[in-house]
Amino acid sequence: MSTPAVTSLLGGQITMVFPTLTLAVPLVKAGKVRALAVTSAKRVAALPDIPTMGEAGYPAVNATSWFGLVAPVRVPKAIQARISAATAKVVAMPEVRERIEAQQGEVVGSKPGDFANFVAAEIANWTRVAKAGNIKAD
Repeated sequence: MSTPAVTSLLGGQITMVFPTLTLAVPLVKAGKVRALAVTSAKRVAALPDIPTMGEAGYPAVNATSWFGLVAPVRVPKAIQARISAATAKVVAMPEVRERIEAQQGEVVGSKPGDFANFVAAEIANWTRVAKAGNIKAD
């Protein structure tokens, strides 16, 4: 979580942080911190005047938090399809969308294959970043 980092930012121990939007938006709107850019590929609705990192001159930076529903590989395809359809119905409910959006989230529904491709691309991207930065897991 980025809460300790935000606390350090507000306390003056550090000068910059990449918090989640859930933490950042209220602080920006209250004038407690200044947003320089968002790390998503497009601007966020809650901070429409804040540029993306790409617009700020760093086109390679594209990092977002995301959540997905996963199951063991051995779950039958028919069960996977039922879970996927049920999940799509839930995230399409106005009250669910409103709740997610109130926390600065964006509902992006996808089919299981699309999500698997997305996860594979994320793994490849962050593996490349780790190798380039000589970052090793502890």
